[in-house]
Amino acid sequence: MQKLKNYLGTVIMIGCFMFSGAFCAKYGLAIEDENTGLSLIVLGGLLLSLYLIIAIHIVLHEGGHLIAGLLTGYEFVSFRIGNFAVIKGTDGRLHLKKMMVLGTAGQCLLAPPKVKTDEYPYKLYHLSGGLINIIIGLLGLLFGLAVAPKGSLAEFFLLEFAILGLGLGISNLLPFTRGVDGANLYELMHSKQARKCMYLVLEVNARLTVANSLDDIPSKLKDEITSMDFTDMDLTQVSVANLMNYPVIFCFS
Repeated sequence: MQKLKNYLGTVIMIGCFMFSGAFCAKYGLAIEDENTGLSLIVLGGLLLSLYLIIAIHIVLHEGGHLIAGLLTGYEFVSFRIGNFAVIKGTDGRLHLKKMMVLGTAGQCLLAPPKVKTDEYPYKLYHLSGGLINIIIGLLGLLFGLAVAPKGSLAEFFLLEFAILGLGLGISNLLPFTRGVDGANLYELMHSKQARKCMYLVLEVNARLTVANSLDDIPSKLKDEITSMDFTDMDLTQVSVANLMNYPVIFCFS
């Protein structure tokens, strides 16, 4: 049962993609009835449009984190979609750079507000990405069903936008699928230790993004992490497991 829960998000997204593919075939066949020979070309275009829709939802997702973070006292560090990122440099100016993080299609990095490590505002920050996808997806569903002309490309685009947005949002907010925002939020809500570790992970990631070398990381921050005793911590918590990497890294600075 636990394994099923861990893969439920993947199952949801596979189902969304299959449903989206069926939708593309439906509209391609409808166009074939009117314009013989064009359906394959149009079907290819419809399938390619799914990538555009997903890209838009990734931007919306990371934008949700950005807005929620800024509203709750976080400081902007970087905003990345694919391999392109806007990064706030040490000079306070924004710079466009190429960077890649395996396993992620986008990422918004923010430095947490200067508060106690276990009391930082985390709920809205972690909820906002998936919540934006769901809200915009529901709006797409509403306009697709109630406003767009039946059988039109507008209807197709809006309904596909709804399907993929709802799939991305729901799978991202599942509390039992490791590594997604919902699971991180559930972990943080139930563990003071996890909140402290996540705060430090966010702080270090923010510093490393703009640092030229490990020497640029404040000694106080490095000392706080390297002096932590992980012996009695729950190593299954994502925030704890991530933080454990940094004492080893700091040994080389």
